[in-house]
Amino acid sequence: MDIYCAGFVIILVTIFFAILIYAIRHKSYSFKTIWTENDRNIEAKLRIFMRKNPRSEIVVINNSPSSETGKILKKMQYDFPEIHIVSY
Repeated sequence: MDIYCAGFVIILVTIFFAILIYAIRHKSYSFKTIWTENDRNIEAKLRIFMRKNPRSEIVVINNSPSSETGKILKKMQYDFPEIHIVSY
């Protein structure tokens, strides 16, 4: 089990640094990581954040991809390609 956790952490770190390099190349330096733990207002929070920070890259860590939150995040990712979803 520990090897799977270590692998997951390595994947998350790799994704984070890939996004960081992309942001530096495109001169968008603002980052926000959002955990979706049963958040009913995730869509409103993301829309407000994107309105205030239009050049930001957002990493959303979704710990329940089969829930309603997962569907909302997919919709938001379609509207805002700057949103990156990591589900587990």
